[in-house]
Amino acid sequence: MIAVIGDIHGCYHTLENLYGTIKNYTSEIYSVGDLIDRGKHSKSVVQFCIDKNIIPVKGNHEEMMLTSINRYLSSPSGAINFGFDMWRANGGLETIRSYGDFNEYNPLKNFEDKLEQNGHYGFFLNLPLMIEIENTVITHAGIAGGILDDSVLWNRRRPKKLHWFQVFGHSPIIDASYIENHYINIDTGCVYGRKLTAAVINPKSKEVLHIFSEPISNNDK
Repeated sequence: MIAVIGDIHGCYHTLENLYGTIKNYTSEIYSVGDLIDRGKHSKSVVQFCIDKNIIPVKGNHEEMMLTSINRYLSSPSGAINFGFDMWRANGGLETIRSYGDFNEYNPLKNFEDKLEQNGHYGFFLNLPLMIEIENTVITHAGIAGGILDDSVLWNRRRPKKLHWFQVFGHSPIIDASYIENHYINIDTGCVYGRKLTAAVINPKSKEVLHIFSEPISNNDK
């Protein structure tokens, strides 16, 4: 059995509570990405995933962060670039603040160094677009086309019917959406004041055995 956790977005205390439930079912735990942004505790979420060996795929928020850093390093004087504007508009400043020593005038200044100091930069760089486990595949936003590319970070379309059972998040919904032998969407909008969801799955039979949801902790609001 495996467990897969939906979009966390810096909700560390909620993640900790949910982990306390799902660890009783399996030690093989994954995440659909979007560990960071919007919520207050992105640094703590990332460290928790490293410490507990929770294995994420890359989400679009990790992609926006890395794009912002790369463009800043290419032209440090141009910290306010299109990539950074997009990331900032989607909660990126909350991630930077969670690493401390926030520079209001140049938020990206020294940010890569802080990630490096915590061992997080390499962690982000090595996140895969997909993880395949037997007959199940985990991506951030689902595979809707015929090829695996960056669309799995941004897709909003219904996922394609594949030989894999698809597990993803990205598009927040009220409750997990499960279609037998096809897919499950487990982004239930925790950072918007709702809940964090995880599915326990038999990856060979494609069967969802349990769905657990943890209401957002007051410490994450």
